[in-house]
Amino acid sequence: MRQDFCPRQMLELQEFAVDHNCRLIVTGDTKQHHSVQWGDALRILESSGVIAQAELTKIYRQRIPELREAIEDLSKGRTGEGFDKLDKLGAIQEISDDAGRLAAIAEMQIEALKAQRSSLIIAPTHGECRAIAGAVREAMKAKGLLLETEHSVTRLKRLNLTDSQQRDAITFEPGQIVEFHRIAKGAVRRGVKEKRFKNGEQWEVLRYEKRAVIVGRDGVEKQLPLDQARKFSVFEREKIALSIGDWIRFTKNVKHRGQKFMNNELRTVAGIDEAKIMFDKGEIVRNGGAIHIDQGIAVTSHASQAKTVDQGHCQRAGSGV
Repeated sequence: MRQDFCPRQMLELQEFAVDHNCRLIVTGDTKQHHSVQWGDALRILESSGVIAQAELTKIYRQRIPELREAIEDLSKGRTGEGFDKLDKLGAIQEISDDAGRLAAIAEMQIEALKAQRSSLIIAPTHGECRAIAGAVREAMKAKGLLLETEHSVTRLKRLNLTDSQQRDAITFEPGQIVEFHRIAKGAVRRGVKEKRFKNGEQWEVLRYEKRAVIVGRDGVEKQLPLDQARKFSVFEREKIALSIGDWIRFTKNVKHRGQKFMNNELRTVAGIDEAKIMFDKGEIVRNGGAIHIDQGIAVTSHASQAKTVDQGHCQRAGSGV
């Protein structure tokens, strides 16, 4: 289960376990990233001492002893000591020139590809991730590792609106996509109660009308039930270029024709046309609509959690690690 469940969800889960005589196992790491708006139920349970805890204290991922020592310092809050050890290992490089930094990252990524080593590039913001991805893609094209032919693909970009924002009609703009992740009751419009919204349905925002948001799908119009804001998410469409050899990252759990793609799962594009995108494992049909993917060359630290690779690059404006 998610480590950032809100207290209300955690209470419901506990009550369900008691009522059905189930054993409830809660896993996660409260020191990792979590969603602010959803709360911090696991940390509350840990600090209150109401649950028995099992803890992993030995670091296994870093196999180089010196690197493992540095990571151990960082994990225990000894930030200065950890960074000093990383610097001594030569793991920290400072490149003030933007173009020079991007070129260096691209070169290291190409070297990893040629050596058939898994590699991961991490940056603080999505904007920096896109700049890095652009530089790496150009370098891959120059080395013949990425086909020149590109296809424009429409992706869904989550707006990460708060519950309060999603309850406010003024937040919505025409063209946005509303996707339901839970069944929602239909609103009353023009004196008639509309049918419910189903889990997984996507509706396009059409207009703002008399303090109501009108959404449409397959020629049908409905009023968005703003009082059920927790049952849907809001996205906007965005174009990205993909070629054979590109990496993509799924930005949501996706089920498609018996296949499952997990959130933050990375895949290599093995083939692409107007009808579908084929990966090193599995495929998805495009159907002319937007899909939950993004470029997978560079990711934020949130998306990098729990991933193990042969080499990694973390970069921030003005420096590279």
